[in-house]
This record gives sequence, C-alpha cells and structure tokens, in this order.
Amino acid sequence: MSEIKNHSSAEQGVGDSRPRYIFIAGTPRSGGSVTLASLDDHPDLLAWPNEFLYFPFFYQVAKGRQEVPVCELNQKLLNVSFAAFRKRLQNVNGIYVQDSLSSTHSESYNIGDFDYQVFLENLESVSDEHFTAVGYLDFLFECLKKANRKYRDKQVKYNVLLTGARGFDWNNNNLLETSMFLFSYREAEDSYASLRERRLRKAGLNMLFSPAGKKSLLYWVETYRRISDYAKDHIDHGNFLVVPLKNLQADSDEFLRKICAFLSIKPYPSIYDLSVCGAPYKGNASEGNLNRGKIAKRTSKPRTPLCSFEKRAFALVDLFDFSEGKPRKMPPFGLVEMIQKAFSSAFSEIPAENITKRISLPVGIFFERVLMFFKLCLIYPGLKNTWLKMKFIKKSNLHVINNPFWTRIK
Repeated sequence: MSEIKNHSSAEQGVGDSRPRYIFIAGTPRSGGSVTLASLDDHPDLLAWPNEFLYFPFFYQVAKGRQEVPVCELNQKLLNVSFAAFRKRLQNVNGIYVQDSLSSTHSESYNIGDFDYQVFLENLESVSDEHFTAVGYLDFLFECLKKANRKYRDKQVKYNVLLTGARGFDWNNNNLLETSMFLFSYREAEDSYASLRERRLRKAGLNMLFSPAGKKSLLYWVETYRRISDYAKDHIDHGNFLVVPLKNLQADSDEFLRKICAFLSIKPYPSIYDLSVCGAPYKGNASEGNLNRGKIAKRTSKPRTPLCSFEKRAFALVDLFDFSEGKPRKMPPFGLVEMIQKAFSSAFSEIPAENITKRISLPVGIFFERVLMFFKLCLIYPGLKNTWLKMKFIKKSNLHVINNPFWTRIK
C-alpha cells in the first residue's frame, strides 16, 4: 500500500495506467446522485456509493498538515463520516430517506458485489502510513476495489466520486488538470428551495433566516456564489462537462450517452438503470412516487414556495447561468425594495406553521413575525459586505474552518 501515497493519480506520468478521477462536483440537489447511480455499474468505472465531501473531511482532520497518519483518518472516517455511507448501503433496495436512520431496511452493509467487512479489513490493514489528501483518496478507492468482486481483479479507467462543488479542492491544480468533471447544475433558487424543504421538516423559517444561524439563507447564497465563481473558470476546459438537471431529465438516455462520449467510454446498458454497488436502486427523491430506478422526468415539488425576499436575495450575487453559458441578468435589489420584501415576506407570505415549530398562540406568532422581519433586514447588509457575511457564517458553521471551498476568497 505504500506506493499509493507516493504515486497518487494526481501525479500520473506518461504511460501510467492507474485510473483517473471523475468528480461529480456541482450544485446541491441538482442530479448528482442520479448521475452517480447511472454510472455506478459501468465496467470501466469504480464508483464511491454515496456523496462524500471528501476534501473538507481530509483538511479538517489535517488541521494544516500536508500528511496525516492513516489511523487518525480512519478513525474520523468510521466514527463520523461513514454514517451516510452505511445508510446508503442499508437503504439501497428501498426508498432512501435521508433524514431518518430508523428507515433502514437491513442490518447488513453487503449489497451487490460489495463486501463491507472486506472493505473494513483492507482499510485497517495499513496502520503506519501517512497520507496526503489525494494519497488517502487513492487508498480508499483501492480498498473499495478490493472489496468488490466485480472490480477487484480488473483494471478500471476511472474512479468516480460525488463530492459536490463544496467537497472538491478547487486549489489543487494537479487534480483540476488530470481529472474529469461532471458539473451537475440546477438554478440556485430551485436548488435552495429543495434544501430548504428538508429544513422545514425540522424547524421553522425563523431558524433559516437567522444571519448567524447554521446553514442559513445567508450561508446558502454565499455557497452558490462561490460555486458559480469556481466553476465558471473551468467551463471552457475540455475535461469539464456541465450537466443541467433539466436537460438530464428531458432526455435521460441521450444525455447519458453524451456523458459517456465525454468520458470516452462505451454507453453500456447499465447506465440507463440506477444502482449502488451494482444493486438496483430506486432513488432518493423527496416524492416517493418518483423513485422508480430511473431518472425522473421532473424534480420533487416544494410544498412551501420561496418568499419574495428569498427570491430577490439571489439578485445580490453575480451567478453564472451554466445552462446558457453566460452570466445571469437580474434586476438590482435596492434598500427600499428590501424593506418592502422583508415586511411582506414576514407578515403576509409565510404561513404561521412555517415560521416556527415552537409557538402556536397568535400573540407568539406575531412576535415571531416581527423577529423574522428584523432577521431578513440583517441579512441584506450581510449579503452586500464580504467581511460581515463571513463573520455571520463562521459563527455557527464551524465546518468552514480548514475547508478549501471556504478558505479561498473568490
């Protein structure tokens, strides 16, 4: 295993036959999971089973170190970061319910040709190595390959990892040059609405509208701005393919063939059916009737539409329209309009049950609406001032520390 660290795929030389990386690195809730599940069982591709924001994981463990002991990385991986991995394996033959561990269907993590115990044994077989970020990623895929009967004795062309744009290291020029990128894309407002829908199941919008709250509206608007800025620098590169969700849904078969042509691989029949580790997989759409093992023709419909303030907040950042290949043109969002939108959103547009889950009395709801109005007004200067914005975001989002997506100023 020692050669994995010293000869990572990011440092491939001429004639090197080790697999390259495909990073599915786009906006949240934009078809990345179904793209991964479509490519999963292709004989030339070894796919990591679930979304993994890998580089933030590594650098938060590293805390500034270039190399980290494998035992330290494994401990963090198994104790903290592997819950979603195991959950995906357990739920693969049913509907994947992201918000509930109680929805699991099996006590076993062995699915398809994948043997979870063999994976753990390979993971723990190395105890005295120190890995760089890419070196440990190579090691993880080597362990995954050895644990999968279909791939362990054959050579693959690519390792596939769904990181999302937030999970990739946009500072790593070697990876940017040697890897292939599938940029799953959905307009920011629609993507945010899907994320927000999940949040509403647990808490009211007053939590989401707190400027210094965890993964607040302010946090997400800045997230989409950074994704846009990182990705638009690479849109014209030959190893970067934009995968708009609306195009993928309109004609899935045609677009999947386009992806295969981009990757220079054959469009095997397996790409038209969703799978995880080769086992049939229904999907993880919010609407259960869309989970049928194929790419659905539409997205789940949010039960609570965005308020006018949320819609206009995205006008304060310059976002790129990757479907059209040009900057978006949106009208400016001035101070007077901001106050009007904040007032109408807080006092008339948002139903009482979506404001807070804690209070039901009319007087309490009124004060919650007043509080929401002031929170929305505070978001506005945060959106316009970079220093204040990051001050708010860092207060309750500790994961941005040592995170390459957030440490680079764009």
